Amino acid sequence: MINKNWDEIGNMNTGIGNETYIIKDLQLKSGYTYYFRMGAKVRDTFEKFNYSEVVEIKVP
Repeated sequence: MINKNWDEIGNMNTGIGNETYIIKDLQLKSGYTYYFRMGAKVRDTFEKFNYSEVVEIKVP
């Protein structure tokens, strides 16, 4: 959990974030295809989630 407000990590007017997240020590197997996406929970009265597009990573 990152627990930051949007104004700490991006521009509210453009919707563009300015932070990069690096996930280390993943044990990815050769010859497999993996799918990743990021998600964020909005803290408001609706408590909904916002997900990024899915990214495909093929490990040679």
